[in-house]
Amino acid sequence: MRGRFFDFFLVDDNARWRAILWSWLAGSTAGAIAAFGTRSLNTLAFVTVGVELLAFGSFVFLYVEQRQGMAIVAPRRMFLQYVYAAVATCLFIAVKRILTSPETVHAAALSIESNMDGNNFISENRLAMVRTAIDVITKKKNVHTREQQITWDYSVVSAASAYNVALTEISKHPQSRILGLTFHLMPVVTGGIEINASSMLEDVTVIAENPVSKGVIVDCTSCAVVVLRGRFEHLTQELDFATWFKCHFVNCTISYAGARVTLVQCEFDSCTFEFSPSTSSEMRRMIMSGTAVSPLPSTLQ
Repeated sequence: MRGRFFDFFLVDDNARWRAILWSWLAGSTAGAIAAFGTRSLNTLAFVTVGVELLAFGSFVFLYVEQRQGMAIVAPRRMFLQYVYAAVATCLFIAVKRILTSPETVHAAALSIESNMDGNNFISENRLAMVRTAIDVITKKKNVHTREQQITWDYSVVSAASAYNVALTEISKHPQSRILGLTFHLMPVVTGGIEINASSMLEDVTVIAENPVSKGVIVDCTSCAVVVLRGRFEHLTQELDFATWFKCHFVNCTISYAGARVTLVQCEFDSCTFEFSPSTSSEMRRMIMSGTAVSPLPSTLQ
């Protein structure tokens, strides 16, 4: 058997290229296994395939021996390299499964949520990893048992993305940040805080005497408007085109017309809700619970 193995790698100038061919085939198989195990992590899958092909194609050059003037591949070394590559592939898939477990992703989302303090950016790579992990999780079976937790995690990631954009705008235009102010709207005043650019409102309180008065008025549909720990009392608040993070609404009319919105851990005390006819029952439920995100990614719909 060993003699046949040696004979297969011909002792002429083509021996090395035959070895490379078989190494490439073995590498393709290992890479395909890794790609299948990470089919939602496309970048990592392609990197895995590329690295393994490069390794399998190059180690042949390193382990070709000269015996009696003839070029042959050392079979034991080649076998060990295949074993090492297979083990590395299995470890890669195992790590991927750990990183995409619901418990790991939820812990990462909790960490992101705790770091949204109005001052520090959240790592975009960190957000991308959590988004990708959520995408992997939602493609698994029986995910419906964790839908509420997954929606919460995705809401946090969406809020953090808008939060980063708002911080970037504040670094350029400090006036884009409204911090720690209290607004008392008189009965004749129906307009509240008007926002027409990416902004952050942090620890802001708006109290009205007229229930038709507006709280925060967002006039920019493509801006990142983030309200951190806001408090709103006795007014009408439209949720569309904003991110609401740990906000408290008391005796308010909450309006939602179906546009982009994110809510994370918001509270509604004695509030009434007005939804557009196109708002799904699931979205209505999420908003009323205080945690919601729209649009939902297809994997969560």
